[in-house]
Order: sequence, then structure tokens, then C-alpha cells
Amino acid sequence: MRLSTLVAACSSLLFLVSCATPMPPETAPPRFALLTPEGILVVDANERSLVAETADVTSLCWAADGTGFLATTGTALVHVDIAGRRRTISDGWLAVRFPAVSRGGKRIAVSGRRRQGEAWGIWLIGRKTPRRLVNGIDPAWSADGRSIYFERYKPNQGLSVFDLQSGEASPFLDDGRRAYGVDCAPSGRLVVFTRGSRLVLYEPGKSSVRPVTDGRAKARFASISAGGRYVLYFRDDPSGQTHPDRAIVLHDLDTGTEALVPAPPNTTHPTFQR
Repeated sequence: MRLSTLVAACSSLLFLVSCATPMPPETAPPRFALLTPEGILVVDANERSLVAETADVTSLCWAADGTGFLATTGTALVHVDIAGRRRTISDGWLAVRFPAVSRGGKRIAVSGRRRQGEAWGIWLIGRKTPRRLVNGIDPAWSADGRSIYFERYKPNQGLSVFDLQSGEASPFLDDGRRAYGVDCAPSGRLVVFTRGSRLVLYEPGKSSVRPVTDGRAKARFASISAGGRYVLYFRDDPSGQTHPDRAIVLHDLDTGTEALVPAPPNTTHPTFQR
């Protein structure tokens, strides 16, 4: 075997081993963030801190190093650190939302529109200009970074997966019901998303889907913890913004128990630090 072939084979093996490395058991929920009307609220154990001057943020995800966030402000994608300092990553958008960073932080995807009349699309943020991949919104990276889950909305709503190598998109667990809001555990063992009003969990290794919530209220904006034990989600209700069912909920997948997360009214977008 040639040396170059051997090196390539070893590199591939190391990549597979690193992807399959189990996360340490989680005994408590890791640090997470919430998007409140006043800005980004960071929750760590019993401590809470509001990130300064982030009231204009419309959506967010943690930066890969945990020192801040990738956030959208309507027409720009920015990096905001815990102290509130920001730098622009990409601007010139007609609208941009739902940033998502790949495991390791090497690539960023967003939902956005660059021109008037353009459909919402999934974009990769490049060093010079963003690259449009496919029509859709709300991207989520697969654990191995080779594909992006997203919500399609025309001609029919549902979830799809975009393969970065082939450049092709295919439906994901499409059973005719509307599905959206997908998130993937870094381990690759679990995928969580909303189907109808229920939060459901998909285990690729078992090819099985099981409900997490009962569907009496709509579960949205789910985020799964790095170890795969906890899910945060926004519990909504179509009857109005002041309905008592509206809340941020922490679900323990090991025990099946749920707890409400104290938060100001109209708090959304819960997201775990990975």
C-alpha cells in the first residue's frame, strides 16, 4: 500500500472514531441561552446574565468555542461575545435568520434572502461572499458536518437534508405532516424536531421515531444537549401570546420529566452550549 493511501485511510479511521466517541454522561443540564425581549440571557446552573446591547438580536446559536454567539440582527450576521462586543461576519442581507455552526466551528449556515423577491434559502457563509445552497429555512448541521437538515416550505412543507458533496437535497422522514425545527446531537445518535405540534426524537442507529411531547401544546425551537440527555424547547399555544402554556421547557430524556425554565414573557430560541 502506498504511503499516501495509508495516510488517507488512517485519517478516515480517526475521523470516524472521533465522530463515534461517546459524550460523558450528563448529570445536570449544561449552560444554555434564551432570547428575551431585552436580549440574550445566559443561564448557567443558578447564575443568569444578560448579554449587553443584544435587544436587536432576532436569532442566535452558540459559537463553537462557547465564548459568545453567532446572532442575526435583521440584515447582518454578527459574532457577539459574552460581554456584548460584536463584529460583523456577513452583511448586505435583505433578511437573515437562524445561524447554525458545524461541529468544530469551521462552517456557518444561515437562512436568508439577498434580493427583493428572492425565496428564503440556506446559505453557506464564505470568506468573501455567501453561497446559496437550496431554498429553505432553519438549517441544522449533521454531527459529521457532511450535510445540513433544513425546513422546506414550497411547494410542500417538511424537512429535507442537503448533502454538501453531491449538492442534492432529499426529504427527511417525510410522512405528509408538517415537520420543522430540527436539531442534531453532536454525537450523531439523536435528531429532534417538531412534527405537527409534537416534539419527536429520531435515533438513526435504530431508524426509530418516538414522541417526546403529547401534542396538546405546540413544541418549537428545540435544542438538544451535547450528551443527548436534555432537550430545551419553546412551548407555544395558538390561542395567544399571553396563554399560560407559553413557556421554555426543559425535558429530561432519561427520566421523561419536564420543568419550566423561569424566563421573561415572550422568551424564545432556547439553545444549549455545545
